[in-house]
Amino acid sequence: MAPTFTPGSEQTDSTNSNQFKDQWVPETRFGKWFLSTEWWSVFVLKEAIADLHQLAGKRLPANPVLLDVGCGQGASFPLLEQYFAPQSICAVDVDPALLKVAELSGENCRCEVGVHLGSVKKLDIPDDTFDMIFCHQLIHHISFRELAMAEIYRVLKPGGLLLLSESCQHFLHVYWVAWLFRHPKMEQKTAEGYIDLVKDAGFELTGSDVLESTPWWSKRDFGLLRKWGLPSSEPKTTEISLVAIKPE
Repeated sequence: MAPTFTPGSEQTDSTNSNQFKDQWVPETRFGKWFLSTEWWSVFVLKEAIADLHQLAGKRLPANPVLLDVGCGQGASFPLLEQYFAPQSICAVDVDPALLKVAELSGENCRCEVGVHLGSVKKLDIPDDTFDMIFCHQLIHHISFRELAMAEIYRVLKPGGLLLLSESCQHFLHVYWVAWLFRHPKMEQKTAEGYIDLVKDAGFELTGSDVLESTPWWSKRDFGLLRKWGLPSSEPKTTEISLVAIKPE
């Protein structure tokens, strides 16, 4: 069975549209459109989930109860079901408009999917609830990162897995990313910064639990200069995926 929120916290109607307005930066019109495209779901989301599945390896639990925190439009649901075969998915996001789309995505899954309005700053969920937590491209969108990681740690079961995938500082500073998308006006983290954030929250991970990459779509020139044999700068890490364990 999917975990349930405190009564009243799972409403997604417009009366709650401003409940978390101080906790997130509204995306641009282009950004909202882009997150609904196959480009996003295939080249970004699916690649990240496949990488996390490989990093987790034999540690993956059977039929996990899974939390998707910052689920957005729910494009992750069928991929999470495909790669991790969860017993249930509990999905949380602060934007009720996105959750209406996520609910439709959840209806296409075979496993139980519960979609809830809520914030990772304070989740209305008991301690030690989930076997796995999927957190994709959320942390760089919020300013309360340490609080969010503490909440994620709290609701994950001892021995449970955190699956984290994020864009790093070098990508978020690319001119076209800054122009087309919106992020908090604060210092973004490098790959090393994300690793430190996770460890400081109490999670355990080693070098083999981390994948740093620079996909072509995250480069300033989309990788065209190197492809054409022209001089180009040494690629820097723009994306990080990691699997961390909450100690038992």
